[in-house]
Amino acid sequence: MNYAVMGEHQYESAILQIADVAFPGWKLGKFNDLVESEKQNRHPDLVLVDTNFRGWVVVEVEHEHHSWANHIYPQMRDLSRGKYTQKHAESIAKKLKLPLEKVSQMVSSVDPTFLVIIPNLVPEKVEILKKEFGVEVCFLNVFESAEIGGDRCFTLHGAAPGPIDEGLLCKLKPMPVSLRTFQIQGGWVPDEDRIRVNYGGGLVDFKYFKTGEVKILEQIGPTSNFPRPENMYKLSVNANREYLIEKLESNGS
Repeated sequence: MNYAVMGEHQYESAILQIADVAFPGWKLGKFNDLVESEKQNRHPDLVLVDTNFRGWVVVEVEHEHHSWANHIYPQMRDLSRGKYTQKHAESIAKKLKLPLEKVSQMVSSVDPTFLVIIPNLVPEKVEILKKEFGVEVCFLNVFESAEIGGDRCFTLHGAAPGPIDEGLLCKLKPMPVSLRTFQIQGGWVPDEDRIRVNYGGGLVDFKYFKTGEVKILEQIGPTSNFPRPENMYKLSVNANREYLIEKLESNGS
């Protein structure tokens, strides 16, 4: 039995049941809260949360009979331009049974990405979603043996999110008010107020502090290492527990 040929609710339910295997490193759950947007308010279907709270993905599950022009494009246009607030963080934490503080920090500091899950591959439609709205698409079919309690298997293609680099702690955004500072994006915070980081070819000391809900790393002392404001950076840790700041490439690595 192929769940994709059944109703959308059965298809969505089947996806939830194979989520741990299909999306390793992520937790998938229902997320159908109202999202306010400029043209029309919308309700997504699901959400993926990185198990270390470094990123999250708003997910729309679509069926093969849905119109791309009249349904999928407008839905993703509005969701990708929507406003995500503390109310959404509280809902995600409750529904996925996750710690509210970490989810709140993630939602407030990391913009979500967006994913459509659909059974059939339509390359030209995928390009439009990616180009116009920055939305990724993955093609997922879930099958179950006809026997009672039969095994399930699935096929998955496209832009499904894989595990985030285990060494990655958080993304860093240069602060426009000072080229010595980064804003921490995600739920990570250091154990101490000061950390030493390999950055720009040398060891640099950083001070950690918060301004309101904004978490900041600021370089201490004289430095010639200034990040470019238009770039994003990442903070990672290696096997020797040494911190490293590097430019985040356009593919997210």
